[in-house]
Amino acid sequence: MNIVDKIKKLVHEKIGELNTFDIGKITDANNLRLRYNVKLKHKIGGNEIELFNVPIAPFWFNAGMILISLDIDDIVGIAFSNYELKQQLKNKDITDVNEVLKFDMNNAIIVSGAFTDVDEIPSEFENGAILIKHKDGNYIKITSDDIITEHKSGAYIKINVSGEIAIHGSKVDITKL
Repeated sequence: MNIVDKIKKLVHEKIGELNTFDIGKITDANNLRLRYNVKLKHKIGGNEIELFNVPIAPFWFNAGMILISLDIDDIVGIAFSNYELKQQLKNKDITDVNEVLKFDMNNAIIVSGAFTDVDEIPSEFENGAILIKHKDGNYIKITSDDIITEHKSGAYIKINVSGEIAIHGSKVDITKL
């Protein structure tokens, strides 16, 4: 092996040690603290790897948030911070971190869910739509023309682009207008 091949091999090995993004499976869920245990979907050196007390990164800004509780066996995307995640999440202030501990597996944060090849895409979803759907079947769907809130019972409220409102249910009780 010549020197160029040796350097390429060394660089490839070192880059392979960096943790940047991974796929995992929730093994324990604490939705009250938004912390989860996650087992990686692949083995490292023949061993299963489980990460503990991993926080979630929901869509959360000053204007509001979308927060979805995770459940055991959910498949999730995990990102790894360059630096100590625990130190950075203590408060909203800029903080000092240990610059030596980079890309450590303990600096994991759940950034999304992930569909596997066997998961069914919700039938209510369409191109260009925003869909918020609960696993029990209730959903909110927003398109360029409509906003629909539908309950698994079949009851719904639909507002279309011209301002028409349709309400369907077995009993509609409007107490105040």
